Amino acid sequence: MTDVQTIPDFSDFKNDELYFIPLGGSGEFGTNLNLYRWNNHWLMVDLGVSFHNGKVHPPGTLIMPDISFIEKHRKSLSGIIITHAHEDHIGAVAYLWPRLRCPVYATPFAAAFLRAKLRDNGLDEDVVDILTVEPGEKFYVGPYFCRMTPITHSIPESTMVEIHTPLGRIVHSGDWKIDYAPGVGDAIEPEIYEEMGGDGVLLNVTDSTNANVPGRSGDEIEVQEGLTQLFSRLPHRIFVSCFASNVGRIRSIALAAQANGRQVVLAGRSLWRFNRIARDLGFFDDLMPFAGPEELRRIKRSEVVVICTGSQGETAAALSRIANGQHPKIQAMPNDHVVFSSRAIPGNEDEIAELLAALRRAGQEILTQDDVVECIYSSGHPCADEVAELYRWLKPEKVLPVHGTLMHQQANEAIARREGIKDVLVPANGQVIRVAPGAMEIVGHVTNGKMLHFQEER
Repeated sequence: MTDVQTIPDFSDFKNDELYFIPLGGSGEFGTNLNLYRWNNHWLMVDLGVSFHNGKVHPPGTLIMPDISFIEKHRKSLSGIIITHAHEDHIGAVAYLWPRLRCPVYATPFAAAFLRAKLRDNGLDEDVVDILTVEPGEKFYVGPYFCRMTPITHSIPESTMVEIHTPLGRIVHSGDWKIDYAPGVGDAIEPEIYEEMGGDGVLLNVTDSTNANVPGRSGDEIEVQEGLTQLFSRLPHRIFVSCFASNVGRIRSIALAAQANGRQVVLAGRSLWRFNRIARDLGFFDDLMPFAGPEELRRIKRSEVVVICTGSQGETAAALSRIANGQHPKIQAMPNDHVVFSSRAIPGNEDEIAELLAALRRAGQEILTQDDVVECIYSSGHPCADEVAELYRWLKPEKVLPVHGTLMHQQANEAIARREGIKDVLVPANGQVIRVAPGAMEIVGHVTNGKMLHFQEER
């Protein structure tokens, strides 16, 4: 099923000009897909999904960007670079790659995640041309000389992608934050980005998620310490809900549980997938093995922490099923503590409200960041002060704010202008933007929209 804006596709591309076309992720959260074109060679950065909670479509519906425009040009598509292993950046590859059939470049963690997704969907993982690139490694994608530059985020091996063209260097941020004490991986190194700025950056295409939030997002170590303190004063069984892909947060929760003598239980298939990948690649070497829900009966109520999927109110996720008495192996008990180490993604407020009501009916104590004095949440995305600091490091000539609604993009635009960057343009999906030479300009539009894939929640 598709929901596509059909318009005559722009075709007057000049080979000596550099273009940028977002087909997903501009003016919205999720479905990130960004295209670059120079000298008749296309390069794609990210190919993601978003999820629908079931108000309009069945639970588990995947929403993917329509790729019909770039599919027409697939013979000149040099490759797809994946910035990191979050579903909104990588989740559509397993479904749409057969229509593109080009190399996919990813770090070891993202490559392992993609292979797991292919297996889970009954696809032959050897069919997709996955090329593993180490963080910091330089490589060619067709005529584009690239580097996967490491950046801190909530998942291992997140990267900013440097793309070198004869018209200048592009820095495509992916998701990021400034974290000097992350849960997994190395701390941010400002020198890397200051060196880029010294060498010259033509264009920064960057994350707008928290650009409207003052201050800084905070370091993950603060969350680990806050959860450790919180767990020490909770007497009963603890449930913690977070994004399954937030590997740094899972590690923080596990370390807080260990510090309080509690066993960690995972509830949710996607949590187990990320656990397997993180352990295989050494990110969880300091953590005790996790238990499954079937082992809860042997663990004292005061000695367990259950990490659950479902922080956004997803009806088929573990936490909603527990709250509504539908989980086959976990039953809610009065006075359980339910900790939300997450925030609401815009658009999910109604579903989360329904989840909270179900938890209250089940007699659960709900604890969010607003209910406790400890720090139990930090975002994986940069707040306003961090966005400004990145601009000071990179000193880009031009900025395209993506990854957010129009409100978030405009907040990012305002920061860029305050930092003295004059050539800033807020893109929308389907726009053809001439980046260089000259000032950025919208020169046309191409087909864009959404495709729906129905899958059974597991």
